[in-house]
Amino acid sequence: MDFFKRIVFILLGIAYLNLLPTTLFGQSSGFNLDSFYNSVQKLSTDTAKIRFMVERATSLACEDSASKLSLAMEAKKMAEKNNWPAGIYFTNRLLGDINIYCLRNYQKVFEIFQESADLAKKKGDVVNQAMAYEAMAKNYARINQHDKSIEYFGKALTLGPGFDLEIGIMAEIGFAYGSINDYLNAITYYDSCRKLIELSALKKKSSDLSDTLVLVGILINMADIYLAMPNTAKALGNYQKVLQISRGIENKRFVILSLTGIGRTYKQQKEYSKAIDYFQMALIESHMINQFADEVVVLNEISKTYLDAGDYVKAQGYADTSLSLAEGQHFQSLLSMANATLGNVYLKQNRTDLAIFYLQKALDFSIQNHKINDQKEALNGLSIAFQRAGQYEKALNALQRFINLKDSIKNIEKSNEAIAKDIDNNYQREKMLQYAEYTKRIERVKWFTYGGYGGLGLVILLAFFIYRNYNIQKKYNALLSKEKKSHLAHIEAQSHALSDIAHIQAHEVRGPVSAILGFVQIFNYEDPADPNNAQVMEWIGVTANKLDTVVRNVVSKENEVRHKHKNHEDS
Repeated sequence: MDFFKRIVFILLGIAYLNLLPTTLFGQSSGFNLDSFYNSVQKLSTDTAKIRFMVERATSLACEDSASKLSLAMEAKKMAEKNNWPAGIYFTNRLLGDINIYCLRNYQKVFEIFQESADLAKKKGDVVNQAMAYEAMAKNYARINQHDKSIEYFGKALTLGPGFDLEIGIMAEIGFAYGSINDYLNAITYYDSCRKLIELSALKKKSSDLSDTLVLVGILINMADIYLAMPNTAKALGNYQKVLQISRGIENKRFVILSLTGIGRTYKQQKEYSKAIDYFQMALIESHMINQFADEVVVLNEISKTYLDAGDYVKAQGYADTSLSLAEGQHFQSLLSMANATLGNVYLKQNRTDLAIFYLQKALDFSIQNHKINDQKEALNGLSIAFQRAGQYEKALNALQRFINLKDSIKNIEKSNEAIAKDIDNNYQREKMLQYAEYTKRIERVKWFTYGGYGGLGLVILLAFFIYRNYNIQKKYNALLSKEKKSHLAHIEAQSHALSDIAHIQAHEVRGPVSAILGFVQIFNYEDPADPNNAQVMEWIGVTANKLDTVVRNVVSKENEVRHKHKNHEDS
């Protein structure tokens, strides 16, 4: 899954974390395993066979979990036999999904992804190691072990797996803290995420659609946290910003979420009429695109708004519709929410038996689907309902469980403060190490560049002298040719002098030049502090001095010729 799909999945799915299992439970396909294996054998390569088995296993429903598991295991064995790490990671992810959504065997899930993490670490594959830790963290979150979830997200983040993965992991850490009502840490990580996304857009000098969608998702998550804090002004500002952007890019999904968020904000401010208006707009949008899960949520919000406003008849009507739609669409993860709302409506109507019935159903579904907030709401309602029914022991038990649940969340929050600091310190330390390595690399490049320029300067200087002396020789050769007849004797003397100059250039200059060029080649630019570099620089100095003597000799010869020529002209 590429970066865009990863982040959008994270951000759009936060309210429906466990919806996926409902899509996996369908009618058995009548799949014939033996016949399929025969088809697999006809494929030419093991890689093709592995991919084919994984695709087929993915398409099977959970009711055919035995076939799904068999195909996944066979694909993994083949990947291991071929020593293909990418295939092992691939099949382990499939096995993890089967154990999560079909078998509900979370212990096996952790073993599978730990195996992937160990293999990636052995191979030096930071990206797949981080992805394995990230998968473990998500599954700890599913069973409400949020301290372990945040710990493994932290492990993934401090590996420094790259910009794209880090943004996704930071968003998930924000969601994890929000799940346990640790709003300060949630906002901190979401805000860091937002800044990274905006920085990325600045570097690219533009913001593409994927950047915009991810940023909108972060903003709506932050708005949800602000609403829970509660900071309704910031919540409303974020929701309205999301609504404006979403309409601009014509993204109906975010339009629905922002309208729902604005409705919740007005409901919290007790502006019930405005809240209902925005919920109704969200309901129309979700109905237009057959977004049934959103319809369930919005109907539930309308019911709660009428319940707070004291209109119990309308509250019951919308709660009934919400629950019926959730049951009809098999939205297992939304059943606890819908039952809890209907139970609380009956509780307000003093219909205690019905209240207990629906609140108990809500509690059972919330435990099954690890919905901690729905569990708290159900337990709180049951404690009141049992008390009204005169079932004081059950009322006390429900109240005690409610208090214990709140206390456990607070304890997790305290332990997570230390984990959050450790994650941040490790992440910053990793970034500092990366910066130090980058600085060291830049320094090496600088030394290499300066050394190269120095050597090039020497070569240019030597070429200048050679060229200059060549021009002098050419000039005097022309002069000798012009005055050859009348000054033959004098010209012969000058010729001897110029021949000496040419000899010096051809033999005495070439040696030092070659030596200096050789020394430039053996200078260690990768490590300027190399002890051998001092010796090389000493050799360059000695050779340059020799060259200077040769040049002085050439200049002396030149002056001698000029002097003789002047005397000859004067005579």
